Amino acid sequence: MAPNADKLLQEALSLSEDARVDLAEALLESVEHEPADEGADAAWSVEARRRLEEVRSGAVKPVPWEEAERQIDRRRGLGEVAAWRVTSVEVLPQARLRVVFVDGTTGEVEMQGFLEGPEVDGTVFEALRAPEFLAQATVVSGGVQWPNGADLAPDAMYDAIRAHGTWFLQ
Repeated sequence: MAPNADKLLQEALSLSEDARVDLAEALLESVEHEPADEGADAAWSVEARRRLEEVRSGAVKPVPWEEAERQIDRRRGLGEVAAWRVTSVEVLPQARLRVVFVDGTTGEVEMQGFLEGPEVDGTVFEALRAPEFLAQATVVSGGVQWPNGADLAPDAMYDAIRAHGTWFLQ
């Protein structure tokens, strides 16, 4: 994000919830190419506030995205998701990750040797050499990913961890 945009974001986050909703609606309208349907916008605003209140009151319990995705797949007749989908990642010392897959398989990814190699120079993985950047690993759509787009192949990770408990990234 550009420095100006980052500053604006920080200022916007300090606004009240209602002011942030109004700001978000105005920003979205500024990039829409079709005229806004005022009735639909108002209806969605009411619906969003209703859903937020249901969560806050405890009437509705949010579920993690991975569970929601499984429910959507089942409703669409797609069955269960692939066992190699990652559900959580924890960054450990010495450029290691602990990952958990949808079927409960758990193991570690050893990245230090890979990150120290010259083949990483000039690639998206080079940023992962910085521990503070490596620590930003998150689960995105069943895989491990970093803010710069670097990601790991979850199917290869799963196979190695099932076989050996650890995936030595090369």
